[in-house]
Amino acid sequence: MNKQIALLSLVIGQLVLAGGLEVGDTAPDVTLLGVDAKGAPIVESVRTVEREPQSYTIIQFLESGSPVSALNVSALADLSVDIGIFVATRIVAVDKDVSDVKTFIKNNKSDIRFPVHFDDRQNAMRAFGVDTLPTLFVVKDETKVIYKVTGAITPEARQQILTATGF
Repeated sequence: MNKQIALLSLVIGQLVLAGGLEVGDTAPDVTLLGVDAKGAPIVESVRTVEREPQSYTIIQFLESGSPVSALNVSALADLSVDIGIFVATRIVAVDKDVSDVKTFIKNNKSDIRFPVHFDDRQNAMRAFGVDTLPTLFVVKDETKVIYKVTGAITPEARQQILTATGF
């Protein structure tokens, strides 16, 4: 398998409007290479739930060199304690150098409890219309965006994520 191929599948005909996906839009189906929570290689969709009874996916787009991104990973780790069995969480790292992402994973290993996808060609970033990092989406039933926030996961954003996912 050629690890340089970042985008393996993308929904044909998906249109992302300027400004990116918003609440109510359909999330594109983008499959990327990455690593699971234990560091094993994966190839999977960024919007896929991991197991029943999950019906929500949190997708966090970030750049590994950003201090806000590290804070968001910590906030997501805290959230996973409350909602982890019901909500799949995925990180999409848009760094052009995958080694930077691997260093980020190593430096934040206590907080990374979910898959990290490598979007080194920024195909998922473009498909989702992400123009600000970090950006977080909550997707219901692997299709509809039901919540979006850019920047830091503040206490207010944390509460809104909990509310959006039914907690």
